[in-house]
Amino acid sequence: MRRYVYRNQIRNQLFHLHNPKKSNKGIIAAIIIVSVIAVILLAIVIWHAGLIPGAGANSGENNNTGSIQLYYHSILHNNIYVYLDGKFMGEYPSDTYITLSSISPGTHTIRVTTTGGTYLDEKTVTVYAGETTNVELSYHG
Repeated sequence: MRRYVYRNQIRNQLFHLHNPKKSNKGIIAAIIIVSVIAVILLAIVIWHAGLIPGAGANSGENNNTGSIQLYYHSILHNNIYVYLDGKFMGEYPSDTYITLSSISPGTHTIRVTTTGGTYLDEKTVTVYAGETTNVELSYHG
């Protein structure tokens, strides 16, 4: 009887080694779990680094930075590109208030272009720590 049980145990172990349907389930599940964890960690790193406009650990207002509230009015353009000191800040719809947070105090240049890159307007503004600077831009063409 022992020999028969032992033989069946060996047969079952060999069957699981050579049966891809049974032996790969655990490996596939582990790969899926690791992949999901990697995606979540990547999203956290991107959010924390502030690579998403208006999000992240550096997006909140504090006493060392200020903010700019921008309003661009135009009946000719649906969307605009906003640049702060030459750095692309994002694409926004016209006729809406746009808040740029965590801006270092000092003088900054705001430029607005069409999504095709055509110059629309530009202003130089001064940002103060702990305050919001309001800027209104419009198309002068």
